[in-house]
Amino acid sequence: MRTPGLLALILLALVTGNVNGAEVAKGFKLHKLGGGAAIQFPKKWKLQNFPLPPQLEMPAGSGEYRVQLDDLRMAITAIVYPDGGSIESTMPETVELLNKSMAQYAADSKESAVTPVEFTNGALFGAHGTLASKDGQPVFRIFQGPPYACVSTAIVRAPKATYSVSIGSGSCESESHKVALAAVAGMIP
Repeated sequence: MRTPGLLALILLALVTGNVNGAEVAKGFKLHKLGGGAAIQFPKKWKLQNFPLPPQLEMPAGSGEYRVQLDDLRMAITAIVYPDGGSIESTMPETVELLNKSMAQYAADSKESAVTPVEFTNGALFGAHGTLASKDGQPVFRIFQGPPYACVSTAIVRAPKATYSVSIGSGSCESESHKVALAAVAGMIP
């Protein structure tokens, strides 16, 4: 399934009331991430810079960001390309990486495999997928702490970085989960 960047921005507009994703939507705040991309979240959501373990030896500018709500946790890892370079990557390679990332959750999900949703926004492109637990019970462990009944992962490619996004929530149908996915698909390069 392919969702063009315009559709992602429209989805974000439905939630935020703003059609131009480059402007900060009313009630939202723009957060800059390592590698130059930015993401919009509701103002009440606090994006925290989370320290990376030193043993990871990530390139300068890389970072880990977290959002924690009562019903949702989200992590965004920005991996900046060394020396300001770029990598040649295609949508099929990005979808393959997403499928590998989500395979660990398939045995406990209603779905037998993830259905990738592709998106583009200018020089930025990516794919996300979501799986729900078989019986609606929290079984997915994507972070330290409690398990979740719904898990989403996204791989986002931008000119100067790759972003890996993990979202855990109590329900795939929750408003916060939908807003988080729309925010990822509407990231600004």
